[in-house]
Amino acid sequence: MLLGYWILGERPRRADWAATTAILAGLLLFFGEGLSLQGLVGNLAAIASGVAFALMMVCMRAEKDGDPAEVVRLGSLVSAAIGAPWVFLESWTLADAGVILYLGLFQISLSFILYAHAIRRVRAVESVLALTLEPVLNPIWVLLVLGERPGAMAVLGGTVVIGAVLGRALFGALAAARAPGLDIDASTVSHDPGSNPFK
Repeated sequence: MLLGYWILGERPRRADWAATTAILAGLLLFFGEGLSLQGLVGNLAAIASGVAFALMMVCMRAEKDGDPAEVVRLGSLVSAAIGAPWVFLESWTLADAGVILYLGLFQISLSFILYAHAIRRVRAVESVLALTLEPVLNPIWVLLVLGERPGAMAVLGGTVVIGAVLGRALFGALAAARAPGLDIDASTVSHDPGSNPFK
């Protein structure tokens, strides 16, 4: 949200702040039981990963008038180049290759193709809020496939996150319906570099 404002000039709305606050509370409930100082290094790495991912989303949104998928292609090539040496250190089976091929073609590629299509039409903050559904829905797939039941706090936190994302989407749809001629594209949003995004 802050990166989208500072870099793209897309000022967050009150509904964005409300949804973000609710989502953060839900994620805290969802992951709270597993957080500890013993995993400090892993937690710091996860935070760094989140910041890097947010920067990628902002870069994709910055290419809304071009081809946002170029950002993904460039990132994939760099990642492949960095990870290539470790590929040859592993012993591969046909099953391993099949799983990686499936993940590369569908789980990752298809997701980014759809996301690159969507990022042209919604602001960066709205796209990131929708992405918070991914970790919340993971336990549902685990429950359906493996039968593992999530804890009560995880269910409560997931419910809060899903409700906040759906509520923000509904608010945006109702606002667009009330003002169908209003262009909410970032190019129409004035941005003063010295202004405060919290206002």
